Amino acid sequence: MERNAEVTKKPKHFIRLFEYVAPYKKYLILCFVGFMFTTLLSLIPTYLMKPLTDRVFVPTKPASIGDRIVMLHMLIILAIVINVIETILRSILQYRQEWLSLQIGVCLRRRLYAHLQKLSLKFYNLETAGNLHQQVIYDTRVIPNFFINDLIQLFISIVMFLGIGIVLFSLNWILATLLLVPLPIFILISRNFGKKIFVLYRGLFRKMANMSSMVFNTIKGIVVIKTSVAEKREIDRFDKLSSDYSDESLHSSKIHYFFMPALGFILFFSGVFIQWFGGWQVIKGELSLGEMMVFIGYVWQFYNPVSEIDGIYRKYQNTLAASERIFNVLDAEVEPDDAPDAIELSQVKGIVKFDNVSFSYDGKNNVLNNISFEVNPGEITGILGRSGSGKTTLVHLLCRLFEPSNGEIFLDEYNIKKIKLESLRRQTSIVLQDTFLFNGLVEENIAYAQPNASRVEIISAAKAASAHEFIMRLPYAYDTVLGEGGVGLSSGERQRISIARVLLKQSKIIIFDEATASVDIVTQEIIQNTIKKLKNENYTIFLISHHLLMMEITDRIIFLDQGKIIKTDTYSSFIDPDTELFRFLQNKRFEEIDKGRIDSYVI
Repeated sequence: MERNAEVTKKPKHFIRLFEYVAPYKKYLILCFVGFMFTTLLSLIPTYLMKPLTDRVFVPTKPASIGDRIVMLHMLIILAIVINVIETILRSILQYRQEWLSLQIGVCLRRRLYAHLQKLSLKFYNLETAGNLHQQVIYDTRVIPNFFINDLIQLFISIVMFLGIGIVLFSLNWILATLLLVPLPIFILISRNFGKKIFVLYRGLFRKMANMSSMVFNTIKGIVVIKTSVAEKREIDRFDKLSSDYSDESLHSSKIHYFFMPALGFILFFSGVFIQWFGGWQVIKGELSLGEMMVFIGYVWQFYNPVSEIDGIYRKYQNTLAASERIFNVLDAEVEPDDAPDAIELSQVKGIVKFDNVSFSYDGKNNVLNNISFEVNPGEITGILGRSGSGKTTLVHLLCRLFEPSNGEIFLDEYNIKKIKLESLRRQTSIVLQDTFLFNGLVEENIAYAQPNASRVEIISAAKAASAHEFIMRLPYAYDTVLGEGGVGLSSGERQRISIARVLLKQSKIIIFDEATASVDIVTQEIIQNTIKKLKNENYTIFLISHHLLMMEITDRIIFLDQGKIIKTDTYSSFIDPDTELFRFLQNKRFEEIDKGRIDSYVI
């Protein structure tokens, strides 16, 4: 039952692709009519073999040499004119066809890429970068190629098949009927081949996506690989994926090359049989030599469209698989739309309130349970807990990267679901532990959230983040091109550029998510001083860490464990050995050590 539903769903995916072709239907019809005309023109030279043979070379009726020479010149000139017209027209149409294919590819690629920007983090948690890369780059090329090149070729092949068939039946219906005998066998083989090849194409794509994903991960993790002396292991892993892809591709080729010789043998045998039977009719005088020459010329042209249709059918299977993958992305759940009564925030105080908030990734097991607290502007709120306790998830809910399963979150007096998403996110910024810098200028990275910022504003933000001095030491200062991920900069320098980006954005709520976890002591002090300045400027600040030492500058600490708030208190209460809270944390630490995990809740 599920298999039948899947089969039914595939053509629906394919039919939906026509909405991307519809805006260009005028050009598509123009190409279609043009190619139909050139196809009919291409059939004429072969037919000219009949008068050329029966009226010039071996006349069936008495004719003078002069008349035969005149007829020869006329037929040759006609063939040349037809060929020139066909060649020029076909070249123009092929150029327009390529332009049309590229335009539809751009449209589909833009739609897919734009949709990826709207998808929730939940989607990205389940997909690999290699898989999505293949869809954006490869699948969006396959689909327009099929619609503009292969689909037109399909109609051309059908017209050629019917056109040649009509000509051949008008010449000799017996010979023409014999040409049709192998077609049922051909169709049966093609259908069986198509079913197998669809499954293989889908498997090949997945294996190619696995390789792409591994290459992405290797490039991003090259430092870890080298310092772990894991090059050989990574090469072995890649060889395994590459061999799997090669084996699957070879299996596909084996089926293809078994099918093609079988088809070729059928077509060859049919052609030879037609030559034998037609030659016998010529000898008996039942068929003229010219008609036989036309038959021999057309017989391969007659079977060629059949071969073309088979090739297009295989490409259709590939396109079907590509459309299935693309619509799996386009149909994926996007971030929620703004409520009809959602508001645009013009001025924000920065009061954040969580009211009995719970959250689950899978709908079964809660990552956060009944979280309630309130934070005011000018406060530094620390969120402490071991890895996996729900710290980052909590602030992701504030940015509406996920939606709470239960409870409400407020910014000032507004439920964040009643605030326009763009407006909410303009008021929230996150400084991550793993700083991501784009491949581009230093200036562009700092101004990423404010692309219209002036150079003066960019420099001011860099100075506030203590990044200006090292930026000026770069070869071209703010015009220096950074490699992907900020290659060539230290982790501390990358972090300071990230902070400059946040400061330039001027969000009212700033979240430091383990921002000091992988930087040097000097950068830690710079970050802490920056946070203190932001506090004095009445920003709302969240400082997330599993290291208690990082919480010294906080006004209060929310201690999370297993998705629940265990305690909310000041830093001094957490480090005072005479308090019950300190003893609780020590006991938790010993429990973690017993489990083989050590998270530094305490000094």
